[in-house]
Amino acid sequence: MKYILLLFTLCINIVVFSQEKKIHIVNNDHKEIPYVNVVVDEKEGIGFISNSNGMVNIDIKDFAKYANKNIEISCIGYQSIVISYNEFISKDTIILNEATLQIPEISVVYKKHKSKYIGNHRIKGYPGYYHCKQGSEVASFIKPDINTSHIFKNIQVYISNRGVPNSDFRIIIYFATNDSIPKPGSIIFNKNLIGNSIKGNEWVSFDILKYNIKIPTNGFFVSVLWLYNAKGYTKTIKNKLQKNIEYNLYGQVLKAKCPEDSLYINYVWSRNFLFKKEWVNDKNLMIPIIKCEIIKDNL
Repeated sequence: MKYILLLFTLCINIVVFSQEKKIHIVNNDHKEIPYVNVVVDEKEGIGFISNSNGMVNIDIKDFAKYANKNIEISCIGYQSIVISYNEFISKDTIILNEATLQIPEISVVYKKHKSKYIGNHRIKGYPGYYHCKQGSEVASFIKPDINTSHIFKNIQVYISNRGVPNSDFRIIIYFATNDSIPKPGSIIFNKNLIGNSIKGNEWVSFDILKYNIKIPTNGFFVSVLWLYNAKGYTKTIKNKLQKNIEYNLYGQVLKAKCPEDSLYINYVWSRNFLFKKEWVNDKNLMIPIIKCEIIKDNL
């Protein structure tokens, strides 16, 4: 009898184990691609992001309801692909081809010109905060106050000590549209830029000088994307009736400040790319503290 019971237990374990499917997303050299977007149904807001090792874990039984869907797989710096549900679920490894980088890498050392900062780089005063959920993206407009050709040296984001500061996040640089109120347009730079803080209340810097990216004359947007490795935490806020409301949030918290010009609020946009690609004008009275160090282009 005990052998029958043991056999029955093993069968249960096999059935339970078979419900989980792991898919590894890699590049042409079979190196892991972290935080890849996997969109199942954009209209319904169904999708997920791979972990920091490029791994996607799927519950096959639950995922079967999307059998008639096509799966879109994308990541900055790589060519997007769209495959059928059956093809997706049958694979253990999915390879993404790197996108062609239009901006040439250079080895020139810029020594003749001093650097300067543009953007929201003064952190004194009462701070505000951007708490967001996994997959959320907040983009802040930066208008260069320059008359000559400059290039990016680095981009820096100020992370507070709230939340989970050491959670990875991605930054993305967008062209600004020519609308009366600029909004993020196409991506300027298709490298996958991921970083994190250590303890919080510090600048996190991304060095991009070697890519020779010129500053758009009509301005640009720098966005911060909350990734899916972010640990959760609970924030309690009192509503107008002085009742405590708990919010389940994730990852790092951006420090922000009130704009000097109240109209500047119109140049902060947000979205959840995984669920809805359309940008929404942010009505928060705060601007993320993001700065860019730039130098004069002497080529």
